[in-house]
Amino acid sequence: LGKWHSGYAPFRHDITQSALCGATNFLAVHLDPNDFEGWWYEGAGIYRHVWLNIANNLRVAPWGTFVASTVQGPDTNGHASANLNITITVTNAAASAQSCTLDSQVTGPDGVVVGTWTTPLTLPAGTASNILQSVAVANALLWSIETPQLYQLHTSLQANSQTVDGCETTFGIRSLRYDLNNGFYLNGQSVKLNGTCNHQDFAGVGIAMPDNLLYWRIKKLKELGSNAYRCSHNPPTEALLDACDRLGMVVMD
Repeated sequence: LGKWHSGYAPFRHDITQSALCGATNFLAVHLDPNDFEGWWYEGAGIYRHVWLNIANNLRVAPWGTFVASTVQGPDTNGHASANLNITITVTNAAASAQSCTLDSQVTGPDGVVVGTWTTPLTLPAGTASNILQSVAVANALLWSIETPQLYQLHTSLQANSQTVDGCETTFGIRSLRYDLNNGFYLNGQSVKLNGTCNHQDFAGVGIAMPDNLLYWRIKKLKELGSNAYRCSHNPPTEALLDACDRLGMVVMD
């Protein structure tokens, strides 16, 4: 099917054309630990999740949703608003053009729906398209280190009155900027970064850290007074970034 160099960076192989319908198929993963990847000892093995995904020909592309927020405020009363610019990549792998409807719903940290958007579209065969949507949030609950409030984007793809695909995207609304003389600002407030530099390894489990242990590490670092996390040398696992989002930790990725 293919090869990939690096056990840290994510990749995919499409097995649609290789699988034999009506027969027993074997999917084999061969790992060669001889290639040099890090100057520290890594051992050998698979140290990130492996998934087998089954999808409709008409689908939201893998890693195909992105939410960017433009924040106004907060004002002296702590009130802020935001405009959400949503980009969703839709793929049509079918042999003919497909018509569908892309529905987006945004819910706040309290579960209340704050905005929706619907886009009808027709995709030619074998193509992908970036669909742009926009949602205004009048009373934005900002993500911060002290209060890591998170929103949810619920994406649904409808064709012939049926849901053919969907996904959930967690995101926070916040503003950040760097000042030449005064440093880092989060939501208009000066923040001094107190953090640590971390490898993806842990005593007893080596480099294949379970998701809950990554979560435990961020929680303990927060208890020690840390508010920033610097990733060492390689792309971090998605579970680590999710833990930082949920527990309130800024990241140098």
